[in-house]
Amino acid sequence: MIDAEVELKRTTADRLIAYRSRSGAGGLRALAARCRGIHAETLHRMCMLERFPIRMWRAVSAALDEIEKEGNDDEN
Repeated sequence: MIDAEVELKRTTADRLIAYRSRSGAGGLRALAARCRGIHAETLHRMCMLERFPIRMWRAVSAALDEIEKEGNDDEN
C-alpha cells in the first residue's frame, strides 16, 4: 500500500510539473478549480514536492485525468 501511494505521488508530481510547464502559472488556477478545495498556491507547493496527504494527490491526479481526457490543458 505504501509503495503504491509513493508511486502515485511521484507520478502525479511529474504530471503536475509537466502540466504547469505547458500551461504556465495561470494553468494552476484552472486546475485548482477542478480539484475541489485545493488552491493554486497549494498546487504550486506540490510542484515544489512539498509533503501533502495522499487524498490531495489523488484529487490532483483525478483532475489531471479529466483534463487529459478532454484533450486540452485549459491554457490561459
